[in-house]
Amino acid sequence: MVNKNRQNILFLFPDQLRFDWTSNNQDLPIRTPYLNQLQQEGMTFTKTICASPLCAPSRASLASGKEYDHCPVK
Repeated sequence: MVNKNRQNILFLFPDQLRFDWTSNNQDLPIRTPYLNQLQQEGMTFTKTICASPLCAPSRASLASGKEYDHCPVK
């Protein structure tokens, strides 16, 4: 049986995009109209953490569900 009320989830994990590098930051001359539209129409998490400050280990940790030092990506 298919549940037609289930929500679709689009999880964006952009590379090299800091939380404050969007047009929501009035101190920087950055325009991000498509990210703004996604934010307005979807859900935004404002208090989050990542497993590692480096991109590849953090993504590997997210994909595997393991601590970044237990992933084969360095």
